[in-house]
Amino acid sequence: MFDSLRDRTTLGTWLLMGAGALALGGCVVESTQDGCSWGGAAGSAGSGGSAGSGGSGGASQNVVTAQIDADQTLQTTPGEGVGVFIEYAKGGTWHVYTTCDTKISNLPCAHDVSITVPATSSFGNIQQQNLEGSDTVYQYTDGLELVATTSNDVDGVYFDTDPGATVQFETWLDGQHEARFDYWVGGGAVHAGAPSNPIALMPSEP
Repeated sequence: MFDSLRDRTTLGTWLLMGAGALALGGCVVESTQDGCSWGGAAGSAGSGGSAGSGGSGGASQNVVTAQIDADQTLQTTPGEGVGVFIEYAKGGTWHVYTTCDTKISNLPCAHDVSITVPATSSFGNIQQQNLEGSDTVYQYTDGLELVATTSNDVDGVYFDTDPGATVQFETWLDGQHEARFDYWVGGGAVHAGAPSNPIALMPSEP
């Protein structure tokens, strides 16, 4: 059993970054610890995005807004690394899914992803992905929340907003406020870890 989240972090980061498990546009992309400027600009494609400080502990004082590239997808191997993966498709469709390192740790991951949509945008067409047992998607007036215990599978949700709407994501892992395992594509690079928790993602195209 892991003594702390730090042990899980080291393992999950090695699996997702060092092993090159993330793929963008059919090519393997390795995330690195440099080459990213937050607020929309990012490292060049192929160099990978920056691993943010994330934020275990309390909520961040400042919510950073970063770009998410439209129509880019992420790929990983379920059970071999911890992650919250966020994708956006032109026209307003979002996809959020979670993975865990259960094949290595023999432990599940308790993921909680809170998603807030701006008051100026509508949202709907919520579709669950592989949810089972106590996994749940809660719907609120200003967004939704994915609560899932993930092991060797993928748990996720699709939803629609107004095209181009900036959406805010706040993540917890095993009951702790945690954004080091957030992944998305922005500026042509895979970003590993969010610089604030919540993080606001602004689509590159509507």
